[in-house]
Amino acid sequence: KEAEELYKGLKKSGDIKEQQFGANSTTTVFGAVDVNNKTSESISIKKLLNASPDYKTVTKDKPYVLIYHTHTTEGYELLDKGWYSNRYNSRTEDSRKNMVRVGDELAKELEDAGYKVIHDTNVYDKSYNGAYARSLVSVEKYLKEYPSLVLTLDVHRDAIHYDNGTRSKPTAVINGKKAAQVMIISGCEGDGVEDFPHWKENLTFAVHLQNSVEESYGGPMR
Repeated sequence: KEAEELYKGLKKSGDIKEQQFGANSTTTVFGAVDVNNKTSESISIKKLLNASPDYKTVTKDKPYVLIYHTHTTEGYELLDKGWYSNRYNSRTEDSRKNMVRVGDELAKELEDAGYKVIHDTNVYDKSYNGAYARSLVSVEKYLKEYPSLVLTLDVHRDAIHYDNGTRSKPTAVINGKKAAQVMIISGCEGDGVEDFPHWKENLTFAVHLQNSVEESYGGPMR
């Protein structure tokens, strides 16, 4: 009701288009895995699926996963309306409505599965410029303090804007409910990026994760 009252006073600025992204918007497809490769590095999804991700020692008595949010204040439309107003700013430091809320849920699921999780709720984008440099400082501190950490997950909200003013909402229907599609961004060495020696381990993990999710649910991975 609070959100409905808010939107009553807002004027429509453009449409929000609901889309489900999949193989038709990627460059490389194998089985349930779609990869949009924007680098000059060639990859084989089949080879990556046949490889085993290097998880090191899976520790459930020490912190194993770090969740953080470089763009902490990224938020959401409060109602599923199909349009947006430029007068409404979805960025907020309210941790009930921004990426911290998403991280809380992800941390809970992992902890319920028996893993110890560190959820960093610091706000890094009070000033948008320099956010990645600030979050990197914290990540490096966590890795030094907790050598048991294996996965660091920088969780963002997606946002797609088209030139005609339309915005896109990537969604899939899972078990009868609409869910935001998930995109994993995995970088690589080359194309100007240096000192990234273990990037293929990240990509191997990402491909196995996408494959597992798609085989279980079908559709949520962008």
